[in-house]
Amino acid sequence: MSNPLGKGKFSGLQLPIPEMARCIARQFAEVQPTSEKIKQVQLNTLAVWVTHDYCQMMGIPTDLEQSYSWNPVMRIMANVADLSLPGIGKLECRPVSMTAQTCFVPPEVWNLRVGYVVVEIDEQLQTAQLLGFTSVATQEEIPLSELNTLESLLEHLHHLKQSKAVKSSDMPEADVSDVAGTIVNLSRWFEQTFDIGWQSVGTLLNSDRLSLAYGFRQSDVDTFADVTSTETEGDVRRAKLIDLVVQLGSQKIVLVVELKAETSGKTCISLQVYPAGENPYLPSDLELAVLEPSGIVFMDAQSRQTDECVQLKFNGTSGEHFKVRIRLDEAHYAEEFVV
Repeated sequence: MSNPLGKGKFSGLQLPIPEMARCIARQFAEVQPTSEKIKQVQLNTLAVWVTHDYCQMMGIPTDLEQSYSWNPVMRIMANVADLSLPGIGKLECRPVSMTAQTCFVPPEVWNLRVGYVVVEIDEQLQTAQLLGFTSVATQEEIPLSELNTLESLLEHLHHLKQSKAVKSSDMPEADVSDVAGTIVNLSRWFEQTFDIGWQSVGTLLNSDRLSLAYGFRQSDVDTFADVTSTETEGDVRRAKLIDLVVQLGSQKIVLVVELKAETSGKTCISLQVYPAGENPYLPSDLELAVLEPSGIVFMDAQSRQTDECVQLKFNGTSGEHFKVRIRLDEAHYAEEFVV
């Protein structure tokens, strides 16, 4: 990586942690189920807040309310420490202790963020130091000695904002109400009753592609069995071939929906998008998003170069509606589901 920081601890920026941030962190943490989760949420919240303060100082707009780290459901379900930057994407803000030599990055956020900032927080929770950043994460432990400078972070975010502005300058906003077909009733899938167009996964994807791609970006929450294996009782998966009509022709992709019945009565839902045909990788900047019925984006992910798959995972309750949107440049596809 360029612009190394030596040990990654001597060229960062130190900022105070305001009382408001500590109060919010306590509120978010005190409702967590375990002591480990309490500490995780508290430190994640402080890291996000300090990064938010830094961005505000640098004139970079932020939106805490649209960050997964500010969503009570997402805080419980996953190890999230993201900061939403309007017009750019989500920046992950990972906390570390003052004695740390590496920074832990959960696999479930690899390739789902525009960058990863490392924030050192003192034991008294009074001050924090932004140590640096990396634009990619491909391993759980990132050595602090390999971090790039904060100046590089600003350049990186500026470049992303400019490139996204160019791409969207003449692009009409996708109409999320343009839903393909009727509402897909997922509860009927457990009865082996499938809607038209939904096929077995093996029909559309070969086992080699699935075995290579499925280890990619696995969450440590409600992990599914390997998709190449035989379905266990209570699990079901189906695939659909989608043809996105883009400017230079068409882009065929495969949407895979996996369901797992939970003992709590909820359904664990996993969405995966793979390239169809012989192409080993998805096109860059393909967006997979889950939307609430109102059209508000609940969670999303974007593909990057050499991505074999993008994936989202969440829990749904019986009767709950949601939309899935896949978008590439001006082309988009959307479908509505009910659990």
